[in-house]
Amino acid sequence: AAIVLDREVPIVQVSNGPRNLENTAMASFLFHATDEVSGIDRLYCQNPGSSTFVECNTETELQNLAEGSHGLSFYVTDKAGNRSALALYSWS
Repeated sequence: AAIVLDREVPIVQVSNGPRNLENTAMASFLFHATDEVSGIDRLYCQNPGSSTFVECNTETELQNLAEGSHGLSFYVTDKAGNRSALALYSWS
């Protein structure tokens, strides 16, 4: 069997997220992640106001948001341990 060395960084983006000027206490996200070599392992999100990243799903919902500006930071890892760039989705 051939050994494949995966040094490719996975890619993640928000396919669907809250729009600016939505005055709601809830925000729904749909993430799309790809990795051509080893496949996606996990998705991590840092909720607004939090200092830590937690594992999240490709469909994620935030609740009880205060009025104002928010940002959701996120990244993915692939099955080889490579990590995507840290991304930020902002809305107000």
